[in-house]
Amino acid sequence: MLDERWKYRFKSGFLLKQLWSLLFLLIFFSACSSPEQRLHQLFDAHWEYQLEQNPLFATAQGDYRFNHLLPDPSIEAIYERDQQYRQFLSELSTIARDRLSRADQINYDIFWILLEQSIEETELGAYRLPLNGWWDYHAVFADLPNRVPFRNQQHVEDYLNRLDQFPVYNQAYIERMRIGMEDGFIRPKVVFGDYVDSVTGLLRDNPDESQFFEPFRNLPAQITEEDAADLKERARNIIQESVMKQLSY
Repeated sequence: MLDERWKYRFKSGFLLKQLWSLLFLLIFFSACSSPEQRLHQLFDAHWEYQLEQNPLFATAQGDYRFNHLLPDPSIEAIYERDQQYRQFLSELSTIARDRLSRADQINYDIFWILLEQSIEETELGAYRLPLNGWWDYHAVFADLPNRVPFRNQQHVEDYLNRLDQFPVYNQAYIERMRIGMEDGFIRPKVVFGDYVDSVTGLLRDNPDESQFFEPFRNLPAQITEEDAADLKERARNIIQESVMKQLSY
């Protein structure tokens, strides 16, 4: 059975695929639109897609529609994004570059390069090297308390949902590393000198002492004492079961 907390993601993913298809049809059939209009429609579609695909980025931009989700780092999702980037590139190729202003010709060229690089990354299997040795996914996740809003109870619920998704998130990265090792794609040992410390340094026997619990020390004033106590207890359980167990995996 599909994990309950991911049902929204798959459902919304299906709906968004339909949205992108419709959007491209609208762009394709808007023959009366100027090249500049079509180009900027494509930019807008790409921006919207990036927000949906990277909920942490969306949150950083002040867009909280996906505030309860983590990005999907799975290989399946990577190849789905690859197909979408190819669709963006295909649509871009139908826009008459020579009819654009000089500024938009530069925008066109930059966008083309960005899409080509994204596609080439997947073709070369860059996903098999998910760690760079200095600021990786676990470090980004560990910084979550500093990256997300805590202005109301919904924000706190969103944060708990994200913490609870860590096992799926973490295992997707581990699977990519395993495939990389099988294919001989590994970074030099010297890159990871004291790397393990960046993981073990996050481990705590008592969830209350974890940095992930920090936001619960000063919850929004409008949250009742009863709700606050419930949120804190849920946080302790999620931190212990979903986060600490995965970090010590």
